Amino acid sequence: MNTQAILNEKMAELRHSDPELHALLDKILKDKSGEGDYTTDRHKLPEQDIKAILKEIQQARKPK
Repeated sequence: MNTQAILNEKMAELRHSDPELHALLDKILKDKSGEGDYTTDRHKLPEQDIKAILKEIQQARKPK
């Protein structure tokens, strides 16, 4: 079973179990107004070293 078939099956299940969430997800998945292509744009993002990432996490965890 391919990814699209799995998505279609899960959306069908969701249509019955949670129609409101199904409508929202359906709208999101059908929205093609976004700009850019993440598969190419991601290479333009600045890279951080692991120490900088860990420092940010530790700062965010500190009680305020």
